[in-house]
Amino acid sequence: MKLTRKQKAFADALINDPKISATQAALKTYGKPEKPTTYATANDIARTNLQNPSIQVYLEQHVDKAKFKVIELIDSEKEEIALRASEAVMDRALGKATQRTENVSVSLSFGMDLTGTTSEN
Repeated sequence: MKLTRKQKAFADALINDPKISATQAALKTYGKPEKPTTYATANDIARTNLQNPSIQVYLEQHVDKAKFKVIELIDSEKEEIALRASEAVMDRALGKATQRTENVSVSLSFGMDLTGTTSEN
């Protein structure tokens, strides 16, 4: 199956900018300046596109390229880039590190007579 121009643009937006969501990619690729796509419509388009077998195959074809690129970046001379690439590989291979949090709960109880009775002397 072949992708339409907009479906390819949608998939390419996801591939080229992994920080954007599918809905943001749909907003970017399906709207027109004179008639922008609403968020709800973009969300529906994104859901439909991600279920489309042709788009899934297209995206999967680019996964290997992305893996090799991340591995290449581990050897980058820029320390920040090498660190982020290394973290990405480790997160995928070993799972993200767990983060411990501490929760403190405080409860307070008191009694109050709300019967409304008063004593007269």
